[in-house]
Amino acid sequence: MAPAPPVFGLLPERLVSPRSRGQDPDHRMASVRPPMIELKPGDVLHITRACSVQFLKPIMFRLIKVRTDLHTYHGWIWLEGYELDARGEAVARRELFAIREGVRRMNPPARPRLAPVAR
Repeated sequence: MAPAPPVFGLLPERLVSPRSRGQDPDHRMASVRPPMIELKPGDVLHITRACSVQFLKPIMFRLIKVRTDLHTYHGWIWLEGYELDARGEAVARRELFAIREGVRRMNPPARPRLAPVAR
């Protein structure tokens, strides 16, 4: 039986060389995938190329909500929130279309403490 043709530029797992992963040929990707995290409003997420090819430069993103009212492809989600700068300040409100498995939660950047005001 001939191997299945690539789908959307991705090779089926059985065509990937076992040496490239250092694993045996019967290995299944499901066993090495990290568990999915539950997304909650206020979470600070690390959005990288694992989420979509458009995120070549990773961003920090504070989640407002996961858009469940929009229908997507299996494994993809719409996120609504704020892109953050290095200090953790919101710089732009955005809606992102991302692969669910690529989304990672991160610790928010430490906010600088303000000096107490003498009165």
